[in-house]
Amino acid sequence: KENAEAAAAARSDFIASASHEIRTPLHHLQGYSDLLSRTELTEEGRILLRAIQHATKTLSLITNNVLDWSKLERDSEAVCRPIYLDMRTVCESILMLLPNRDSETDVDLLVVVAPDVPQSLFLDETYIQRILMNLLSNALKFTSSGYILLTVEVDSGNLVATVKDTGCGIPQSFLPDLFEPFKQAQTRGTQRGTGLGLSIIRQLLHKMQGSIEVDSKYVGDPGVQPEQSGSTFTITVPVSLESSRHGSLPGSFPPKVAIFSNEPKSRSLEGLSMAWNKFGYEPTVVRGICDLQTVEWKYIWADFWHLKNDPTLLHQLAEREECVVLIPYDDPEMLRRDSTMTSTTHLVPIPKPLLWNSFEQRIIAVQESTNKPDLSKGVRFAASVDILDHKNEKTVQEAPYVKRGVVLLVEDNPINQKLGRKMLSALHYDVISADDGVEAIEKLLEHDSEIDIILMDQSMPRKDGVATTQEIRELEASSRLCRRRPIIAVTAAVNAKAQVHFTEAGADDFLAKPLSMAQLEETLAKYTSYARD
Repeated sequence: KENAEAAAAARSDFIASASHEIRTPLHHLQGYSDLLSRTELTEEGRILLRAIQHATKTLSLITNNVLDWSKLERDSEAVCRPIYLDMRTVCESILMLLPNRDSETDVDLLVVVAPDVPQSLFLDETYIQRILMNLLSNALKFTSSGYILLTVEVDSGNLVATVKDTGCGIPQSFLPDLFEPFKQAQTRGTQRGTGLGLSIIRQLLHKMQGSIEVDSKYVGDPGVQPEQSGSTFTITVPVSLESSRHGSLPGSFPPKVAIFSNEPKSRSLEGLSMAWNKFGYEPTVVRGICDLQTVEWKYIWADFWHLKNDPTLLHQLAEREECVVLIPYDDPEMLRRDSTMTSTTHLVPIPKPLLWNSFEQRIIAVQESTNKPDLSKGVRFAASVDILDHKNEKTVQEAPYVKRGVVLLVEDNPINQKLGRKMLSALHYDVISADDGVEAIEKLLEHDSEIDIILMDQSMPRKDGVATTQEIRELEASSRLCRRRPIIAVTAAVNAKAQVHFTEAGADDFLAKPLSMAQLEETLAKYTSYARD
């Protein structure tokens, strides 16, 4: 027994170590591809870049699953650590991390957090993110047309999240083995994987005292037609509520949204209607402009390609300034070429994948600005789109440089340090670098009045990141430094122990490699504004 336990521990240690080594080149792939997405690229270049980003995110997800499995084998590390979090933010971060869908598939990814879900729920953020990430990743793998719908609701003190897809479904004969490790319904072709995702989900839910149910119709089972196939996974997790409801929709009757479609029985339209219903709206399918006359519509929904193929309808909607027209799109370049869609204030482009709680901010941003949104040439799954002047289409690099702050980058790996400098410079931060903890203390004392925030690696020679963080907090407490600075741990060691050690030493946040530009930008913006207050 002792030998078996020792072997299991050695295997887990090896997996954790290997994961750390894999994360470093993944970090380079993620960072440099994000930097490349901010440059001028040809159409072919953008396609190739998306392929690189897709492969990077997929490999990162596999690495996370293998590491999760090694943690769960050692129960001492698999401890549920709930915090108060906003599920809307969690869903946004998942879309940033999720592998891009294949450009050859025709699948709409729809994400709805019900309006009455509180802004603050007491949950383990890492666990719930990993659970939803694996469910969505599986759905993307097995769905080639139709939709994938993630809904998040709260019911009787439980978080209820559902992932519904229109994929091929799961054979009834395989359902009893669905959550067993290394078991797969599909063992050939591109749809196969490690067989760990659903097993990890079940174990994480067990740690959270939650449960999971599945309902599936397999296209190969008797009596199941292609238009009926698909799977629905529902997870239920008990939660503690810190705040009141996010805000229920006003009035006795739900607001109405008109959806233009020539295919009233399509599966994509089915998913879209379900999404609007979950968000508290009453969707109605319309065919022509005359169908809008007798009803007060909150929004009008018209897909980019629907309008592209019906220029008369586009012109009619452009003249109806009293209506807010939402135009979902997934090809920024095609949208950029249409001056009507990008220059009319009440026509609001909505980037895919579709995140319902972001619509209102998007509408306000477009309507309050005299400029129209810049249509990012980056990843298809970008969470937001910057507002820039469409009439003067300049690249990101041509925008006037406005320094956002000074970052002390503590990193011993020269390749990582070079990449970190490039990423920070692209985000308009000045950089002071240090090769280890000892040099970091020296640089901090020397540039005390300049440095706004610190990015701290963990494993370094002479003095590691945890010890350096602790010493910086001691220097601040003794007034040897002029003020307290945010310290963000950035490391490929993503086990729970590393996070706890950094937190106890005084770190404000923890970012895992591979690190995207969007994650870095969002975190720095949060803490640099705090540092100057």
